Amino acid sequence: MDNKTETMSTEALLRQIAENQQQHTRSSRITAIAVLVLAAALIISLVIMVPAFMRTMNEAKTTMESTQELIRQANVSLDKLNSVTESIDAVVSNSGESVGRLAQVLDAVDLEGLAASIQKLNSVIDSLSNFKLFG
Repeated sequence: MDNKTETMSTEALLRQIAENQQQHTRSSRITAIAVLVLAAALIISLVIMVPAFMRTMNEAKTTMESTQELIRQANVSLDKLNSVTESIDAVVSNSGESVGRLAQVLDAVDLEGLAASIQKLNSVIDSLSNFKLFG
């Protein structure tokens, strides 16, 4: 019976090994399918996302170029504004100097003497108007 028992136990072991092999094969297939599904999902995601990413990068580049152009134009405008401001400062400075010179001239005028001269002129005109040449 030893031989028969050994044959039965060998057959049982072989059946168990076959079942284990089938389970292992099944789990390997499931793992392979899961990996393929994940790889397909990754590839699909990349196919969808890469063009969108590239469009976003192109838009960002265009935006940066536009921003740089605006900054350049702003710098040109600021330079022109500085030039205008300097011109205005020069005009104001010249006007200030002119007003200062005018004030000096007005201060130098002898207003009392001017008033006296006007009174004398008035009296001369009055006497000329009273003088009758004929009659």
